Amino acid sequence: MSAARQDVAASPAPPPVATPARHRIGELDALRGVGALMVMCHHFQDQLASDGHPAPWIRVPLAQYAVQTFFLISGYVILMSARRSRAVGEFVLTRWARLYPTFWLCCILTYATIRIFEPSFNDISPGMAALNLLMVQTPHFRPIDWPYWTLHQEMWFYLVIASLLLIRRLNLASWVLAALVVTSLCTLQFTRWFSLFLIGMVMFDSRGAFRPRHAWLLALCAADILRRSVGVPVDLLPDSLAHLVARAGDFLASLGVKPAPPKADANVTGWTYPLFVTVISAIVWSCTRLSLPWFANPVLRFFGGISYPLYLLHATIGAIIMHRAINAGASVNLAWWTAALSVIALATAVSFGVEKPVIRWAARRVQASRARHEPYAARMRRAE
Repeated sequence: MSAARQDVAASPAPPPVATPARHRIGELDALRGVGALMVMCHHFQDQLASDGHPAPWIRVPLAQYAVQTFFLISGYVILMSARRSRAVGEFVLTRWARLYPTFWLCCILTYATIRIFEPSFNDISPGMAALNLLMVQTPHFRPIDWPYWTLHQEMWFYLVIASLLLIRRLNLASWVLAALVVTSLCTLQFTRWFSLFLIGMVMFDSRGAFRPRHAWLLALCAADILRRSVGVPVDLLPDSLAHLVARAGDFLASLGVKPAPPKADANVTGWTYPLFVTVISAIVWSCTRLSLPWFANPVLRFFGGISYPLYLLHATIGAIIMHRAINAGASVNLAWWTAALSVIALATAVSFGVEKPVIRWAARRVQASRARHEPYAARMRRAE
């Protein structure tokens, strides 16, 4: 994607950004599609295994790490979107349109499916289900569906970026994220995925030139990932300051933020995870720097276009479909395909029926707002 280089560091406010000819990077859309399909395969396989069924013939290696791909992409795309926004209101509106209406509908569809067909899958109360609509985890929170945990992380990342836009200091975004990664090194559990956001941000920020600060930021991310995965001890802060950061975690625990023990996280233990992050970072770099028409093909771009509702809908609805199909006498593989095709069809309907129309509506609102605030002389020049 071609984009004019922005110098926000010297400007007191985010500068007006010309709308580029191409708003989306086809290769990133394709990568989203691959990530969503990998997550679906992983959850379907886990569900079948937990029910005592043999594994289906479709098994995707390392699919348990696929969701982290979305964090990397978000770091790149959200910083790009923030720099394109002329005010925090634009950023908030476009993020709200991108996330909330689709999320609300998917929550309703998933909860209705549970209550009607398989109440034993999740005995969550209607009140708790309604609390899910906030997309922010509160004390004693229970999600309608387990993949929602990533949205909680995304929302905190968006809040950081929106806050910097509000105070007109978006140029500090990388350093603020770096400070949060330092808290992860100091064992704060809540910030353990922020290094992935930061890697994506560095990729966007280094498009014009790779500078020493980018190397330092990536080294910080690598240290955090290694500490989490293989337990490499990292002593960045004096013991007293590290203790203070950990104690701050006690206060944040009321918001679902918990300090982590200074050892490898169970879900990313071993060298496989850092190697996966390295490979997927190289893929994201290639998708944002190179033209890869063979990868950005219509099929993968289609799945990228429906990746958000597919991610929200596949887990519990797919599990219920597989459960009922197997009980009706279907083979494991037939049940797998029935569930996969059903949730893909449902995600397509949600995407084209709600997600895309709301996004287009928000884009029109942003353009109308810009037109109202654009000086008359500038509008005339554009008309010529």
